[in-house]
Amino acid sequence: MEDLDVQVRWDNEHCVIALQGEARLETISAFDAVGVEVAKRGVHNAILDLRGLSFMDSASMGSLLRFNSNIEVGGGKLVLFGLQRMIARLIENLGLRQLCIVEDEA
Repeated sequence: MEDLDVQVRWDNEHCVIALQGEARLETISAFDAVGVEVAKRGVHNAILDLRGLSFMDSASMGSLLRFNSNIEVGGGKLVLFGLQRMIARLIENLGLRQLCIVEDEA
């Protein structure tokens, strides 16, 4: 099992979050911690760079949905970028494509 590495670049009211590895129940707490920090800082828009993400389970999808809800409450938008084919299919099947912006599938 591969760990999840989370890198964040902050820019005033925006942030870019790059995920690398596997997002699963055992590793998603690192991403959840970023969600808390985003709320504290009042970030309005976030770009989630998923080019390095090789796997997502249902727990990580739930975390992603909560993150999206928190961004929307603040009047912002979440952009998903660089989805691998398997993850893009999962997002499509769960209807997340209607909730946020999806760009540039890998």
